[in-house]
Parts: sequence; structure tokens; C-alpha cells
Amino acid sequence: MGLVEETKKAFASLYPGGELKTIIFDRQVVDLTPQLLEIKNWKPDILLNGGIGTPTYLIIKQAYDVGLHPSVPMLISYDAPSRPEYWKTLGEKGTWASFIVYYHPTMRLTARGEAFRKKYMAEFKEDPVYGALNAYAQVLLLADALNAAKSDNSEQLVKALLANKFEGWNGTISFTRGEGPYWQQWTPPMLVTQYTKPEMAFSEVKIVYPSELKTGDWMAAPKR
Repeated sequence: MGLVEETKKAFASLYPGGELKTIIFDRQVVDLTPQLLEIKNWKPDILLNGGIGTPTYLIIKQAYDVGLHPSVPMLISYDAPSRPEYWKTLGEKGTWASFIVYYHPTMRLTARGEAFRKKYMAEFKEDPVYGALNAYAQVLLLADALNAAKSDNSEQLVKALLANKFEGWNGTISFTRGEGPYWQQWTPPMLVTQYTKPEMAFSEVKIVYPSELKTGDWMAAPKR
């Protein structure tokens, strides 16, 4: 629900006059064909897939089956496609999807982030995802704050966090003032990537957005 409401707000400000159709469904639903056919008849320019877990895959599979995707581009709201089970679950139906990630193997990291990436790959034989990098940085952030405060007293730790800057996995962390949800929050880089062939490795995908970080252009799917 939160994602839907925030998308409505952003859409209205970024695309005045544009139309946004939203559909909310029960998370236990197993057949989204009626909703997807409704969307297909609406003739959208893009399909935003806000499902989490199983619904994400249902939307992709059934959108393919009804002929909605890939003729209509799809943007998946998080990094599920970067996991090996994506291709195991979807096969060729997962091709041409675009998806949001907060980390990509071609990103430039801090020395701390690069050290973690190398150790993670040596241990698990795959690239880390954003969650692993973020959890690692949070633990080290607390260790840095303990050292800066020279105490484990909560008030001293808070003072140390507010007064200092710390090395994260891809940049500097500081607890700055901000409006609304950005109050003392760190916003990770939001990257849009795209699969352009079946079984494509995540390390091979191109960053198609934002322009300052892109490594390739978005590609339209060929007609089925």
C-alpha cells in the first residue's frame, strides 16, 4: 500500500497529465490473469511490478502468458531478479524485464566495500546483494561509533554518530537532517538494470538508469 501511495505522489509530480492505473490484490492470490487482461486492454506504456516474493513471479509469468509482457516493458520494484532462482522459476519468460537494484558488480566501492565483496565471493562463490553489503556496513558503523565514543553508553554513542562521518560500503555515512522519511536516513543509489537474453548473468546486465551511472541503453523487446 505504501509503495502504491508513494508512486501516485511521484507520478503526479513527474508526469503531470499522465495516467496511472493501480491494482491491489491479496498476497495469497494465485491467478492474476483477470487483472492483467484488464491492464492489457488499457494499453499501458509500462507495467510496474510491485509484487514481493511469489507475486513477483506470478505477475511476470502470467503477463507473458496473456501477451502483455514483453511487448509492454516491465519494471520490477526490487532486486529479486539478481538471484539464481529467478531464471530457474521463469526461464525465457523472465527475459526483457527491467528491475531496480542498489548494487551492481560494476559499481565502484569504497576500500571497505571492496574488501567485503572479495571475502563474500570467496566464501559463497557469488556476488553479494545489497542487503548483505548494507548489513555489513551497519555492523561496522556501530563498531566505529563505539571506538569514537570510547564507550558503549547509548547517549555517548548517539553523540558520536551525530558528530562524525563514517566509511560505508559505497560512500560516506553521516546522520544529517532531512524532511519526512529522509530524517537521518541514507538513500542508496537506485539503479535500473535490464535482462536482454535468457539465463543472463546478473554481472552482465547493463545499468540503463540513471544517466550518470548507466553502462548501456535500455532495449525494447522484439515482437513475439
